[in-house]
Amino acid sequence: MTTTSLESFKLADGNYDRTAYRAAQKANGETCYECGAYIIWGKGHPDRCGDCKRLDEPDEITHHSLIRCPKCGHQMEIGSCELNELYEDGSHDVSCQNCDHDFEVSTQISFSFTSPARIPEEKKP
Repeated sequence: MTTTSLESFKLADGNYDRTAYRAAQKANGETCYECGAYIIWGKGHPDRCGDCKRLDEPDEITHHSLIRCPKCGHQMEIGSCELNELYEDGSHDVSCQNCDHDFEVSTQISFSFTSPARIPEEKKP
């Protein structure tokens, strides 16, 4: 399988058509057509990532950008919800946008820290 190249989406003015590039990545199975996550082993056709496939299972699931109603299965994109508190660590009450079922979701937050490069030692005379 060939990986989609950003260079093939270069415009005459030197910029890139990133919208078309992302669409091609989804069409080639390099990114999930549902949530946009990268898929390590793309299949050459549109596909869903493992986390999105698990949304169809009845068990409790964890996803980086979608929540699922336990009653009707409706999937809500966190960024499209007017629930900014979902970005805070802890439990949150949610009402399904499809069936109005009330349920609770839990948010876990993690951090990464980047330190600057090491300062080279001065050579001693």
